[in-house]
Amino acid sequence: MTDFMVGAMLFFVHLITVSLAFGILSSIFVKNARNGYIFLTVILLSGAYTLSVVFGFSTALGYSILLMYLCLGILTYFNIKRKKAVQVEGEYK
Repeated sequence: MTDFMVGAMLFFVHLITVSLAFGILSSIFVKNARNGYIFLTVILLSGAYTLSVVFGFSTALGYSILLMYLCLGILTYFNIKRKKAVQVEGEYK
């Protein structure tokens, strides 16, 4: 296998894993913020470790995974914000 194929496989597998992790985070955070922060800490620590390993493999792959973390993190933030607003609105009805 070429380095490009290995990098592409790493990227797509990591994309699926991080998407699932941020989806679980949004669900946990809406139910209990304390547990959400604990889970977020685990995600950040594992992400930092992954980035340190990936940057050793390829700088371009490292920056693409970092960009992926930023984009999915922003989307998750707005998703949690929207879910919290719907939850608070439902309590006042």
